[in-house]
Amino acid sequence: MLAQPPATAPTLICEIHSAYVVRSQGLRDTPLCRLMIDQGYDVFALRDIWRCEPFDSDHVELVDLDSTYLEARCFINVLAVKTRDRLCADTFRLVHGVAPKLLKHRDPRLHWPLNTGDPL
Repeated sequence: MLAQPPATAPTLICEIHSAYVVRSQGLRDTPLCRLMIDQGYDVFALRDIWRCEPFDSDHVELVDLDSTYLEARCFINVLAVKTRDRLCADTFRLVHGVAPKLLKHRDPRLHWPLNTGDPL
């Protein structure tokens, strides 16, 4: 299924447990991300809140794998697509150097929506 061409390949959302992440090596080197990348997918950390509470965000923020801030031990959700055309520019923004988990009790520069970023 993962080897399908971009036009028919599924868009994937997966959860990676922090036990599979070596923080010094980043998300790119996790077995799941390596598998998806090797099959031609673009993979992003998907910013999300760790519990049901409201937060203000203009877009769904996707974090570049190589700049994802990985301090907190947690589950990390990732989004994988073979073509970025599937990501609506009005909905998604690419951000860098921030944590995938939105945590009110942590540094807001790293753990709260930026409401900025590059269109995909």
